[in-house]
Amino acid sequence: MGSDLLYKIALTQIRGVGPMEGRAIMDFYDGAEGLFRETAEGIAKLKTPIPDLADQVLSGAALEKAKQELDFMDKYGIRALDTESSEYPYRLKECPDAPIVLFCKGNATLNGQHMVGMVGTRRSTDYGRTLAVKLVEDLAGKVADVTIVSGLAEGIDGISHKAALTSSVPTVAVVAHGLDMIYPSCHRDLAAEILEKGGGIVSEYVSGVKSLPVHFLARNRIIAGLSDALVVVETAYKGGSQNTAATASSYNRDVFAFPGRVGDSRSEGCNNLIKTSRAGMIENAADLIKAMGWRERTFRADQGKQKDLFPDISEDDKEVMALLHKNTDGLQINQIAMELGRPVSATSAHLMQMEFAGLVRCLPGNLYKLS
Repeated sequence: MGSDLLYKIALTQIRGVGPMEGRAIMDFYDGAEGLFRETAEGIAKLKTPIPDLADQVLSGAALEKAKQELDFMDKYGIRALDTESSEYPYRLKECPDAPIVLFCKGNATLNGQHMVGMVGTRRSTDYGRTLAVKLVEDLAGKVADVTIVSGLAEGIDGISHKAALTSSVPTVAVVAHGLDMIYPSCHRDLAAEILEKGGGIVSEYVSGVKSLPVHFLARNRIIAGLSDALVVVETAYKGGSQNTAATASSYNRDVFAFPGRVGDSRSEGCNNLIKTSRAGMIENAADLIKAMGWRERTFRADQGKQKDLFPDISEDDKEVMALLHKNTDGLQINQIAMELGRPVSATSAHLMQMEFAGLVRCLPGNLYKLS
């Protein structure tokens, strides 16, 4: 871990410094480190609404917490991404209030090709749960490289994560607390399964930070910022999902909602989003795919059969499919390249073409199987 990351984490521990204030400070000092090497007189020259900034910096408490956090990350396999990192989600980086540092556990990429945010009420109905599951299942079957993003809350969030796991697509849970805990506690097993199956859990908070109401609102902007499209499955007239939808719109993200029964309090929010043109109405995955202009997988009637049953695909395709047919648990790109004696870069490009054609599918961890 570089010293620059240490100082950026420390900057986030200064009371009164949010993402936008932090960026202004880093711009002034050409990095976070400059602030922590400054004198009280020098800090006083910085025009900021934080009256006790110098006292907080010079006390050393923020730096000490940052050092502790680096030790915590090293012990528990957590990555910290700042906006200079190639892994930092480029969609989120576009947002003016993107986190200075994003803490990540797990292997899911935050830069997937198709990122779908799903939010809704914690008090979901059978109707809402069915919609969420069906949407994820159909997206998994129709769209290559789709990732489901949600907030690990009870209700629609949890249902969406579980549907992604069942459908073998990666899912990212954005939480409103440090990564030393899981809230709600009833989703500890779900969080463990997300990590086990190649997904990820992300937060902007250091260890020890609890899930306060204000943190959930801040968490919502990360869900919105990570997503290409935000889908509101089922929600009341007021609530966190409405906040997430408004934030997504402010980021120029596409917002969609499922319509619900008139008079049902848990569909009232979705119906109002549609009625006021703040969300496009969808009834299924096909509607979402069409609205987003995404390319749908092309499936073949003879898919998954043996090599000599594919007379109208290339010889290279046949070799890959024959290899995957023998290795039903799947193979990674480097394994496929080695088995076929091809360069990894060329194999990667070829597999992407095959995935678009619906011949193979990519699972978490870059594991390829026959579709």
